[in-house]
Amino acid sequence: MLTRARRRLAIPALILGGLLFAYLLFAWFGFEPLVQRTLPRLVAERSGHHLSLAQVRFDPWRLAVEVQGVTLTEPDHQALLKLEGLRVDFNAASLFKRAYAFDEIRLTAPELLVALRADGRLNWQALLDAFAGPPDPTASPEPAAPLPRLIVQRAVLERGRIDFADTRVKGGFKTHFGPLQAELEHLSTLPEDRGEHSLSAQTEVGATVRWKGTMGLNPLLAAGEIDVEGASVERLWRHVKDVLAIAPPQGALGLKLTYQAGYVDNVFDVRVNELDVNLDKLALQGAQDTNSVVVLDALRLRGGHLDLVKREGGFAAVELTGGRVALALDAEGRPSLLDWLPLTPVAAPTAAPGPVAPWRFQIDKLGVERLALRLVDRGFSTPLAVDVAQIKLACRPGLAWARAHPMPASRTWALN
Repeated sequence: MLTRARRRLAIPALILGGLLFAYLLFAWFGFEPLVQRTLPRLVAERSGHHLSLAQVRFDPWRLAVEVQGVTLTEPDHQALLKLEGLRVDFNAASLFKRAYAFDEIRLTAPELLVALRADGRLNWQALLDAFAGPPDPTASPEPAAPLPRLIVQRAVLERGRIDFADTRVKGGFKTHFGPLQAELEHLSTLPEDRGEHSLSAQTEVGATVRWKGTMGLNPLLAAGEIDVEGASVERLWRHVKDVLAIAPPQGALGLKLTYQAGYVDNVFDVRVNELDVNLDKLALQGAQDTNSVVVLDALRLRGGHLDLVKREGGFAAVELTGGRVALALDAEGRPSLLDWLPLTPVAAPTAAPGPVAPWRFQIDKLGVERLALRLVDRGFSTPLAVDVAQIKLACRPGLAWARAHPMPASRTWALN
């Protein structure tokens, strides 16, 4: 009797053992060459791009895939992506759930190049279009497909770098962000699911950026805090140097804020609160000036807020401590600071837009301490010079500015 039962179990056991043996044999000897041959050929056939994978491994016991030495280039061999390592740990629960589940996804030392071509297209656009397929002009529009059901318990980015270039700018524009460090906990596309995330980065402008908060993808909602320290005003100025005709400014910029953002019911909503801006040792001078015209020791903007839907913002307090300002009026009474403005006027809109609520910006409290002022008026035969050693001011002006979009012919300020 016992022998007969053993015989009945022998065949299923042999089948299971054979399947397990085949699975392990494929994982150890077949997975790597299959992936290394198939993926580069697929990318080349679909888009003409070049993909290379130095090493691919599959751990059959942990259901983990590890890829090392990834390089992706355009057909002309211009770099798009370099990746030192990628590790994906699958969760066995995804075999039984209606969702793709991962215990961890880890990116090590990715280098991403993003460039805007002269025609305004991204360098990634050709690759994306190749895999998206050509549009069908005869197809009827369909509602957007829902996001795939995805659960990632932990996602880690180590030593990342993003290089950005814009060839449309005269002389070319290049910058980079890195090293990027990020950790996301419980990232999910399941409805009403939220996950925590954090990021730290050292940017090209010398700033340390820290970011933490929560994020959900279905619907798209995010909230958190951003802290930026030690941004160089001079390095920031290189990217917007055509805005004003001034020499490279000096100073350090920092800011903190909390935010709430979301895209729900086709409405993009962004709210910024607790915005504090610190500007230290700011020095400004015109392109033709030999000395600094504006020197501010410390400028603090406190309690800022911004609401994209209500189109309003402002600061609870603006505090200026220490510094000097040198102003000059020419024979016509024109301030020399106007020489800093660009000479090319902004074109007026050709058509009046629909009714749009104006933006309102308000400052509740203004404070100035230890500010020196020098005013020179060249409208006299002998220029008149006035020096004020220290200016101290504390008031609640209720200063408000309302601006419609696009820019109206004049600006209206209200001082209450």
